[in-house]
Amino acid sequence: MGYRKIANHLNQLEIKTIKGNTWNNTNVYSVLKKYKERQQRLKKRDKDYKTIWSRMEVKWELNNKYD
Repeated sequence: MGYRKIANHLNQLEIKTIKGNTWNNTNVYSVLKKYKERQQRLKKRDKDYKTIWSRMEVKWELNNKYD
């Protein structure tokens, strides 16, 4: 189903956008695009990454400007 058909269907059901407007094809495209991007972000967030251990060193130095 195309974006225009989806928009027409939502308008026939009298479903308004979040701002209370009628739907058009660009609104439908935007909502579906943002949904897809969110799903991808959540997939990356929930992925189990392999733990890599390495040597780490913390070095404290005194930095005097007036020496």
